[in-house]
Formats: sequence, structure tokens, C-alpha cells
Amino acid sequence: MKSPIFKLTAFGLSLSLTTVLCAGGFQLTEMSAKKLGQANAGAAAYADDATTIFFNPAGLAKLEGKQVTTTVSAVNIEADFDKTSATDAIGNPLTGGEGGDIAELGIIPATFFASPGDSVSWGIGIHAPFGLTTNYDDDSIFRYQADESAVTIIDINPAIAWEMSENFAVGFGLDIQYMHVELSSAVDYGAVCLGATMDPALCGSFGLLPQQADGSNTVEGDGLAFGWNLGFMWDANDDLTIGLSHRSSVEHELEGEAVFTNTPALFASMGLFQNGDIEAEFNTPELTMLAAKWDLNDKWTLAADISHTKWSNLEELRIVFDNPAQPDSAEAFEWQDVQRTSVGLEYKYADDLTLRTGYSFDESPINEEERSVRLPSTDRQWFAVGATYQWSEKTSIDLAYVRLFADDPIELDRTGPTGDRIVGNYEAEAEIVSFQLNHSF
Repeated sequence: MKSPIFKLTAFGLSLSLTTVLCAGGFQLTEMSAKKLGQANAGAAAYADDATTIFFNPAGLAKLEGKQVTTTVSAVNIEADFDKTSATDAIGNPLTGGEGGDIAELGIIPATFFASPGDSVSWGIGIHAPFGLTTNYDDDSIFRYQADESAVTIIDINPAIAWEMSENFAVGFGLDIQYMHVELSSAVDYGAVCLGATMDPALCGSFGLLPQQADGSNTVEGDGLAFGWNLGFMWDANDDLTIGLSHRSSVEHELEGEAVFTNTPALFASMGLFQNGDIEAEFNTPELTMLAAKWDLNDKWTLAADISHTKWSNLEELRIVFDNPAQPDSAEAFEWQDVQRTSVGLEYKYADDLTLRTGYSFDESPINEEERSVRLPSTDRQWFAVGATYQWSEKTSIDLAYVRLFADDPIELDRTGPTGDRIVGNYEAEAEIVSFQLNHSF
């Protein structure tokens, strides 16, 4: 009975870390409404507020005066599934609906404080570099592959910067990350029995046939881990600034528990599907950003960048059960490294009002063959507009609106760990509204 159990437990935790459309994989970049207003174009080359701590810590050395920046972004995703077919392990139609609106409204806060000095500057930021959620209806056709998925990573990021010359600065930061994961799905114990024995008559004698002996599984874990980030910023001349930054992978070791319900007596007698503690290992990807900002004249600024996310760091998610009867499980990830390219334009309309716009193409690290119920990711295009209003000498506000479009439709053909198969298409779109308050003192 080892093989199907192995697949079931591995799948339950590993394929859970994203929403349909908003982020490449499950990466978040909503740290700054000002940067979102031009689709984050050139973000690592700007040193115009304390959010530079995330995009490029070297920018701390170029700020003037102590300042605090707070951003709140609302992410609304609409994703509907159109079923072509849905069958259980023996080919019978899966009961249930098409999942409902699987994505919830997400609120992403971030706050940063910067204290520039004569040659050495420092600051600290609190932000969420990865996360978001999905939630299918409990009785949907997806229930054996996914129900709820909630992932949160909170990063406390102290940073320091040195102005090594009038036109060159370097910065370094630490990432202190707390990660929390909570996942749930239904368990088709009948399909597990059938997959292990291949004998419908024997499983039927125990009342264990597909869709006739369901339970549930909830996995929850959290942990604290550490990483680092490094950045350089160079003023090539009075009009052109080039920035380069790198954020390391963070190796998380999660501890938590697995809870099963309605475990049949047959499996319970073997010590399987029992509540107990778990451990899991998970690595976030490296992120490298190369950006440029060019002041065309006193009114117009052009910005562009390319970001490289090394998703190949995420080789597997391994789950170790404290229960000695439950085998360890590991889900391999075959995600590819991806690029995100952006271009943006900024226009100083008046002394107290700046307008901006931008476009970005964001590759998905998941190819069509690896696309799953929990990860129906695809390439995205970002179209953004934004504005900065100088409220007073020391206070300004930023607003941004971003519309994201995915390849349409997003095709899905996924067989679950216990043999159920779902075929169909997602239709998805998303929008982001972001507000930022900046205050210097």
C-alpha cells in the first residue's frame, strides 16, 4: 500500500503555493505603489523612497532625510473553470460543481523605514515576498486534488548601504523570514484501496470504493529561516542610473501537523492516515534584478529592467511524518528559471503631480504539462498606470492600478494522486489597486 499513500501525502503539501494569475509561481512584488504604477519597471535603479530596501538596498545611500513608507495593495483575481470531463479512479463521473470562484481578495501590506547618513545609511522593511491563497468549494470536482491553500511568508529585512563615491553605492541586507502553510483536501480512501490492491471486490468488501468512502486531510506547518540580499547602484552620468540587486534563496524547515478525518478501520489498523507531527523542507527561489533609469529631460523619465527568478532552486518539497508507519514523501518540482521584463515611463506633470505608466511580460515557471489544480499558472502581461501627489513638503501619496492578462484559456489536464482526472479550461484575469503613503522627518 506504499505507492498510493506516498503520492497522496506528497501531493497534499507540495502543489499549493500560488494563485491562478497574479504571480510568477507564488512570488509577490507589490512592495511599492509608486513602482507598481509603471509595472515595477526600473525598480532596482530608483532611490526615491524607502522601498528601495526591497528592490535595491544600495539606494539607501542616495536618499535624503529619514523617511517611512507604507504600502497597501488589494489584489482581486477572477478565475472560473469550464469542465470538459472529470472522472474518478475507475472512470465514473466525479460528482460536484466546477469549484466556484477559487481566488480570494488578497490584501498585501508592506512598510519600510530609512535613515540615510553621510556615508553609511541603514533601514528596515517588513514585507511579504511570497504568498496568496486558493479556495475551491468543498464539494467540487477538485476536492481530491485541492480544497484550501494558504501560504504566507513575512520577511523582516534590515539593510545597510555605503556611498563609496559620488556616483556609486553598495548595499547589503538580511532576510528574516517566517513561513506559514495551511492546506486541505478530501481523501478518497476507496481510490487509495483500489490503487493499492487493484481488486474492486476486495475493496468493496470493506466498503472502500471511489467516491464512497471520503475523508479529509489538513496539513499545517510553519518555520523561521534566514537569507540575504545585495545591491549596487551606479550613476553612469547625470541622466542615467543603473542598478543591480540579488536576493538569495531561503531554506525553510517547517514543523507542524497533519490531521486526517474518517480514516477507515482497515488503514487505521495499519497505523496509516493518523494524526501526527510533520516536518518539511522548502527553498524559495533566488531573484536577480538588472535595471536602468534614464532622465530624458526635466519632465520625462524612461525606465526598464529584466528580472531573473531561479525557480530551479525549488527541487522538491519533502515531508517527513513523525508517524513511523507513514512513509516520508517527496514531490519533485520541474519548474524552470524565468525572466520578467518591464518598461515604464514617468511624466512630471507639475511640481506636485507625477504621472506614470508601464508594461511587463512575466513568464510562468510552470509548463503546461506540470500545470496542476493548485498551480494553474501561465504567462502574464501587466498594464499599469499610477500617480504621485506631493501633499505637503514632507508627505506624499502614491496610487497605482494594474490590470493583468493571462493566456486565455488556461488549459488543464491533471490526474490526481489517487487516479481522478480533470480536464478543462480556466478563464482568469486580475487587477491590483495599490496605495502608498510617504513621510519624511
